[in-house]
Amino acid sequence: MHRRRLQPVPLPFQTSIQSSTSLSSANDLPTTSSAANVVMGPLMHTLQELISTHTESHPQSPLPSHLYDNLFTQIELAPPHKEAFVQHLSQNFQDYLVSGISPEDVSDEDSSNGEPVDDISLHSMQSPEVISWAVRVLGVPDVPSVASMKNVQKMLDAICGVRTLQNHGALGHVYYTNSLEDIVSQEMANPYVHSRLSFYPLDANGYVDSASNALRWLQELDPNLTTPMIQLENESGFREDFYLFEPCRLSSGDYCMPYWWIKRIHADMVGKEELVRLTWQIHPHGDGWVVASAEQRTIPISEFATSFLTLKQSYKAGSIPDPGNIVGIQDAHGGFLPWTYTSDPQKGNNWRQKADGHCVYAFPIWLYCDDTSGNKSKKWNKHNSFLFTAAGLNCQDAHAQYHVHFLATSNITPPLKMLDGIVEQLEKDETHGIWSYDFETKEMVLLIVSVLAMLGDNLMQSEFACHVGFMGKLFCHCCFVKGKDQEQQPGGLRIATDNASVSSDSGSDGSAQRFKPETIQDMVQ
Repeated sequence: MHRRRLQPVPLPFQTSIQSSTSLSSANDLPTTSSAANVVMGPLMHTLQELISTHTESHPQSPLPSHLYDNLFTQIELAPPHKEAFVQHLSQNFQDYLVSGISPEDVSDEDSSNGEPVDDISLHSMQSPEVISWAVRVLGVPDVPSVASMKNVQKMLDAICGVRTLQNHGALGHVYYTNSLEDIVSQEMANPYVHSRLSFYPLDANGYVDSASNALRWLQELDPNLTTPMIQLENESGFREDFYLFEPCRLSSGDYCMPYWWIKRIHADMVGKEELVRLTWQIHPHGDGWVVASAEQRTIPISEFATSFLTLKQSYKAGSIPDPGNIVGIQDAHGGFLPWTYTSDPQKGNNWRQKADGHCVYAFPIWLYCDDTSGNKSKKWNKHNSFLFTAAGLNCQDAHAQYHVHFLATSNITPPLKMLDGIVEQLEKDETHGIWSYDFETKEMVLLIVSVLAMLGDNLMQSEFACHVGFMGKLFCHCCFVKGKDQEQQPGGLRIATDNASVSSDSGSDGSAQRFKPETIQDMVQ
């Protein structure tokens, strides 16, 4: 069969990419320069300004012949009414250019499970050359060349892309991780995400609907990994930074040492949150101060008057000891402990010097690892993946796919070895922080990234904890629950008893050992 070759001319059908302002009839094609903005929207306008590839001054080369053949194959295999079919394809392509892929067309399920579709998908349209040619055929002017689009893509990746870092495992495996710094920085600058984030733990009187309400963030997290400061305006209208573990003066004239920022909901303040500070009382002791850890108070931010830096400048005039001289901590029994919360009390909180006048916020994350297949076919191809979600989101947002970010995946490198590259990034970010643009304040801020909890199923948690797992007698890696003792079975098979420890089950004596399988009901009895 002789196959005709498609020529690079507009197809003879009614195009659906039309502008009511520039077209006089349904058979006309857009010819004005404004039609590009009508059809493609702001994206085409941006590309036009960046590249300036006008079709008259920069004519584009025709589509290569082998791509004509690919597209001709799709048209040749179309239903008998080819003209209506091609018009339908143009309508779908127009919808894709203007609105993107519809959520109804996206599915995570295996495509082999679905019913067969009569329409022929344009797999050849995945080629950038074919897409560029199709847009020009459908009457869109000022179409940038493929090379120009690739250059713009490289530029955008350099400006706001996520870097991929190469890592070498301890066993010689080479694996790659996405930059945690880049992802977190983009999350903070994203207006859709920023409005849903919490940076302070919330005491909701026992009600828990997110990580910020739970005890892990409220009480158990390292204070150095929580949000260390808040900015307040003084009487002169200047902003003052109040940091944790720095002496400050209250409006009542008392002095205190704050150690935790929290938000609190009172019973008489329905739906309203108040930012408060948990503080220790401090008392003058010679030429310094003693922190009384047993004397704790909860103070609202409205009562804070003078920050640490202002006290450093005026403590002599106020006849008080140097606020940078912390003698130690006095516990409830009168004993003294050394001050270790700041490396240099004269300079204040360690994050003050790193922030240099900018705000500092905590950014805890949920870190998760699991083994999945990832194949659309039924063949199992196990690989381990690390991903994370911002813990400052509520439960509903935290489970949305939009907020889940992959860090690493490999079907060769073991999870514990992949974790080395992620821990290396976490240690750097916990020590130095991550600079990001704050969408709300329109300023640069410093973020303290920490792992609030490491999630995973029982098998993965046992692997990370180097635990025997469900196959062992002491099958829980958190408590001392164990399976019931078994008697010696007929046939000379050795069965675990109270005298046989988990470590002895590995067969170190060289003899073959076999254990009776236990059900969950048997193990919990």
